[in-house]
Amino acid sequence: MIPFSFYYKRKSLEELAVDAKRDRRAFDEFYRRMVEKAYGYYLRRLGSAAEAEDLTHQLFLKMYENLSQYSPSDTPFEAWFFKVARNLLIDYYRKKSSCTETPLYENITYLDPVSAIDEKITVADALASLPENYREIIYLSFFDRLSTKEIAYILDISEENVRVLKHRALKAILKVIKDER
Repeated sequence: MIPFSFYYKRKSLEELAVDAKRDRRAFDEFYRRMVEKAYGYYLRRLGSAAEAEDLTHQLFLKMYENLSQYSPSDTPFEAWFFKVARNLLIDYYRKKSSCTETPLYENITYLDPVSAIDEKITVADALASLPENYREIIYLSFFDRLSTKEIAYILDISEENVRVLKHRALKAILKVIKDER
């Protein structure tokens, strides 16, 4: 007899999401596959391990409660997952902003410096200088490694708009780097 853990390891995220609606072992496998991605998503945006852990925990609780709303025919699971994660982050900032005003991405200081530019500017500095929508595109595309289609779904914009914003964001980063030389 094949153990269930092996059975679920061979399934796609979409298949796991369907199975996780009725089987906790499938949800456990889903959690195992996605927890590091969720934590990294939040850590890059918040800059605080404790806050990232809290939001990751909240995300998986929310996923467990709302998995029945996911339909594999509508969208890839990872895009749906990150849209839920992003909405949770937006809610977090709304709650936090009622207490204090903290700009998004203010605490990013842990990225390595760009060695090709005499280490005068860090990637975090370049990203911090971008408008929020450009930063989000860069993070989803390069750090979270999502496709243009998935990013379009998460941000609720067209794929063409994602491509244009990514191009503009990269040009803006290059301009910041050149200006710092």
